[in-house]
Order: sequence, then structure tokens, then C-alpha cells
Amino acid sequence: MKISDMKIASKKSLFPLASAAALSIGTVGTAQAGVLASSILEITDLVFQVQEGGSFRPVNITDISISEGFNTSDVSVQLDSANGGVPIADTTQVSFQDDVDIGECIGVGCPAPNNFSPPVAPPVSGVFSNADTLLEGSSVVISPEQPVGADAQVRTDVALASGINSGSSAANLGLVSSFEFTALEDIQVRFEFNYSYNLRALITPDLADTGNSAQAAAFWDLTVEGFDDAVRFNFRPVALQQLNTGSTIPGTNRVLSDSGTINSESEAGLVSLVQGNQYSLTIRHNTNADASIISEIIPVPEPTSIALLGGGLLSLAAWRRRTKKI
Repeated sequence: MKISDMKIASKKSLFPLASAAALSIGTVGTAQAGVLASSILEITDLVFQVQEGGSFRPVNITDISISEGFNTSDVSVQLDSANGGVPIADTTQVSFQDDVDIGECIGVGCPAPNNFSPPVAPPVSGVFSNADTLLEGSSVVISPEQPVGADAQVRTDVALASGINSGSSAANLGLVSSFEFTALEDIQVRFEFNYSYNLRALITPDLADTGNSAQAAAFWDLTVEGFDDAVRFNFRPVALQQLNTGSTIPGTNRVLSDSGTINSESEAGLVSLVQGNQYSLTIRHNTNADASIISEIIPVPEPTSIALLGGGLLSLAAWRRRTKKI
């Protein structure tokens, strides 16, 4: 074979190498990007307790006479890319003795109903707006057969795995959850319960820094108000204050998480109720989440694509060295 033929053959071998390099450049993709806002607040074993001697026991129908009461829950979800961007809402009101279980979710990848486990992220999975509430049990002893202790679980999420989008979700449990009662004797009471919360605001690093956002918040308080006297007891535990987090900065994954037990006596003392006077007990428990992607994703080479590109370039360099020797 002539040297010129060898050069021609070598030049022909350049085409598959160049094609491999070009292919690797063409397959440079986008790493999974997204925004997640999530808020979960759980209150369990909430008990209305009366002091008796040196200890406490659950309030029962020998201590108070309940006239009426309601448990009310409402949820709302909205996602620009679903249902034409129109919010979907649901609400229910039942007797304070009955359970509440409602929820709404629109989009793809919704959590299972009554799943109050924190989402696993990153990566962000799904494109949805979710709100879920569950209330079971009673804070007072209504009958000997009924166990005492109320459990309230609330969750809201907005997950945007990709694409320009925006969404919001809100859940209110016990917004008008209250009952009116009359004290049958002079008593001193307190409230005890367990709590757990997990709030997250996540923006992946491969999103452009031009206004994408994630916001999550939660709120809980309890009020006892007297109709016949000036008693007003508003209890918002220190551990459940300032429950909000958010970010607009790519590469942030802000999490607020805690759990424990609270009794109102340790923070606010006992509440004195007078025989024959009327009172109302109201508990508010809500969460909300908002997320948006308003800027394009910055292209990020995938690891496989980088390896392919590097291999093509190394082969090209080796070919050039061989041609110089010829």
C-alpha cells in the first residue's frame, strides 16, 4: 500500500471518531431538576385534662356538659399545568365526635392518601399539588367505650420535577374545630399532646437563578374563651411557632423538623373554669406550600455523555499523533 493510500485510509477513520464525538455532544442532557415545597404537621394523643389531687386525668362528661361542636376541614390545590390552572377545593363539616378524612391532589406522582411520611428528595419526583387531612378520636371522654386522645395529621406539597410551572396547596384542619360546654364544677384544666413536623423548601442547583421559589409553612393554636367571664386562654406552644421556611436560591434544601411532647401547664399554667359558666374550645391546625419554576433549566452534561465525549476526543488526539508520525 502506498503512503498516500495509508493517509487516505487514516482520514476515512476520522469520520467514525468525529461522529462519536458529535454524538456524545448531541446527547448532553439535563440532570433531573426541580422545586419542592412540603409541609407536614402532626398532633397526636391530644387530651383535655383536669387536675384531681396531685395528678391529672382526661376530662369527661361529669366535668363538663357539651352543648354543640363541629370539626371542619378544607383543602385547596392548584397547578398551572393541570385543570387549566383552576384550583380544586373540598370542605367538610361534621360533629365534633366524628372523624374527618379529606384530601385533593392534581398532577402526576401524587402521594398515597393518608401518607404523612416526609417526601424523599432530592431528586424531585412528580409534578403535582397535594393537600391531605385526617382527624380521628376525641380530646375528652365522651363514653367509657371510646378511647380518649385526638390525632390530627395535615400535609401539603407542591412538586415540580421539570418545566416552567407553578402551584400551591393549602390544608386547614380544625379551622372551625370547636365545641361549646358548661363547667359542672370549679375545675382547673390543661392540654397535653405529642407533635411532629417536617417542612422542606428545595431548589435543585441546576435551575437558573432567576426567581424560582419554594415556600412551606404550618400553624397551630388552641383557645379557650368564656361567655360569662373574662377568661381567654390562647395557647400557641413555643415549639410550634415560626414554622415556615423557603428559598429562591438554586442548590438549597432547607428542612425544619422536630418532634416532642407538650403540656400547656408548663408554658402557660392551668386554666380555671367556674361552675355553671359557659366556654368554647377552638383548635386551629393548618399547613400550606407554594412552589414555582419560572426560568429555564441550565443544561448540565450527564455523566455518561461526558465519558462518551471524552473517549471520542482522546481517540481523535491519538489519530492526530499517528498521522504526524507517518
